[in-house]
Amino acid sequence: TYLSGISRCTLTLPTFADVTVERFEAQHKRLTPQVVQRLERVDKLSLELPIGSYRLLINAEGRAPVCYPFYLERGVEWDELGPSGVHTPLPLPLKESLAPWERYVPRGWFYAGGDPEAPFGLAEQALWAEGFVIGAQHITHGEFLAFINDLHSQGRHEEATQWCPREQA
Repeated sequence: TYLSGISRCTLTLPTFADVTVERFEAQHKRLTPQVVQRLERVDKLSLELPIGSYRLLINAEGRAPVCYPFYLERGVEWDELGPSGVHTPLPLPLKESLAPWERYVPRGWFYAGGDPEAPFGLAEQALWAEGFVIGAQHITHGEFLAFINDLHSQGRHEEATQWCPREQA
């Protein structure tokens, strides 16, 4: 398998879901997703795929849609095993738990650093991030000011000061 350039992706889901497997391929100097496979009503995935960049589009009844990106390297299996060393199903948030302007970013490994021209850049390394929810749009200055004022009104003055913008000379 090492010489053939085939790697494995394994993932466990908490419930049955429809999964679309997409591979990113270069088209007109852009990486665009191309459908590789569609799977219906699965709760465990074990895919053998050529090395490269992929994403899974996961749709389960009553759950928010999840986009799960991953990168297959030669001779390295991708799975949900995090730094804890414990296999646990990938969380799929309930539909009603996300506001229309929020997006769920699932847990997993990602590469950070590695740009030799970045000021104070770090060496490339694989890091683990727990899943989180983020706004789909940037926040406005007014929203940020409301956040700081809310901290201040709760008596959390030190925290409010910590988040205040500063000049960076």
